[in-house]
Amino acid sequence: MDVVSKNAEMQEELVKRTDIENSPFVIIEAEGRIFGAMGNYRLTEVMGSVEEVRAELEGFSWNRVVQVIMLLNEKLNSNEA
Repeated sequence: MDVVSKNAEMQEELVKRTDIENSPFVIIEAEGRIFGAMGNYRLTEVMGSVEEVRAELEGFSWNRVVQVIMLLNEKLNSNEA
């Protein structure tokens, strides 16, 4: 294998991010793991497929509302310090 081919392989995307439209959420695919996140924070457990994560994040739950409020509160408090 020549150097150019080897470099092209190494530049392969290690983390894939898929935005969920009209939401602050993103689906992360890395090293065979798929989960939902908001900013630097993971919101869901590792799941088996992008569709499972999308369904989890697109559905309304009070737990998700509380998670987002807590994350925003933490972010605001860290900016004040």
